[in-house]
Amino acid sequence: MQVPKITELEWLLSLREEENEIVHSEFYYEQAPSASLCIAIFNLHSDAIACGHQLIEHCCKLSRGLTNPEVDAGLLTDIMKQLLFSAKMMFVKAGRSQALALCDSYISKVDVLTILVGAAYRQVPSLDQILQPAAVTRLRNQLLEAEYYQLAVEVSTKTGLDPAGAWHAWGMACLKAGNLTAAREKFSRCLKLPRDSNQLNLGTRLLQDIIQYLESTVKPILLVQDDDYFATLRELETVLRTRSLCLEMIPEGKIQHNSYYQECLFYLHNYGTNLAIISFYMRHGCMREALLHLLNKESPQEVFIEGIFVPSYKSGKLHMLENLLETIDPGLDSWGIYLIAACKHLQKKNYFHILYELQQFMKVQVWS
Repeated sequence: MQVPKITELEWLLSLREEENEIVHSEFYYEQAPSASLCIAIFNLHSDAIACGHQLIEHCCKLSRGLTNPEVDAGLLTDIMKQLLFSAKMMFVKAGRSQALALCDSYISKVDVLTILVGAAYRQVPSLDQILQPAAVTRLRNQLLEAEYYQLAVEVSTKTGLDPAGAWHAWGMACLKAGNLTAAREKFSRCLKLPRDSNQLNLGTRLLQDIIQYLESTVKPILLVQDDDYFATLRELETVLRTRSLCLEMIPEGKIQHNSYYQECLFYLHNYGTNLAIISFYMRHGCMREALLHLLNKESPQEVFIEGIFVPSYKSGKLHMLENLLETIDPGLDSWGIYLIAACKHLQKKNYFHILYELQQFMKVQVWS
């Protein structure tokens, strides 16, 4: 038995507009749209500039189907890249160099869409949407909220946004997961050394956020053996009850051995100012370390006043400060310029009672 051959359809246009309209309405692709066929047809057109713009418009239409589950989004982005590259060649052929930047802009946005499609991200925007500057920022923020940190970094890099915010969010996520090593790597991409380590501030907002989180959360396990068994049991009970532990709850004298305390010092010494480091020591009762850091870095008097002296007399620890100054240097020679600055500060503030006490401590020879 012979199977009759199916006659192949031939789609031909004529010189009659009415017949051509019928052919256009009935035409369909036998398998799938062909980018090469589309480009071949456009290459036959005499107006290369109009063809280039038409190809860009086709890409915009194709991008609206990227969220359709019945469509192969990867195939669509490949087709869009081919069409845009051909549009660029048409503009070159026509000598329209100013349109090349337009093509490059669309190509970079298609690269972003390709990244999103490859990561199986569902809310893929169209080309029309992502071309708006505000839309790119909104997309980046949506990715961060959904915890697509790698995607947020790639989108920021591809679209010219500052990726520091994405790296910081990724680093904070690592911190909260307890992955301190990964957090360091992520933060190294967005934190920078201060221009002047003696400037009177506590560092960038990003650094302050990191320190604030580390200070509010701490591992219950210390890096050294703890002989105070009752203190250990109290710590364990607190952790089981709250699932977190503030630095102030650590038994006195053992805070330096805490892993999160050491992590704070890592970030402060690598990315913080001297004032930030000294203020951190003072917040956690490590006045001796604060004074030694001040001396080692030869910080100016303003850092001493703001970071050590003012917090000391405001918290009623002026006598403790005086004892430490004398312990570190019995002759007070190292502290001369700092103590004179402290006297001037108290005189300016009209704190004469504290000034008198300080001068008594100085034994007058430093003041003279």
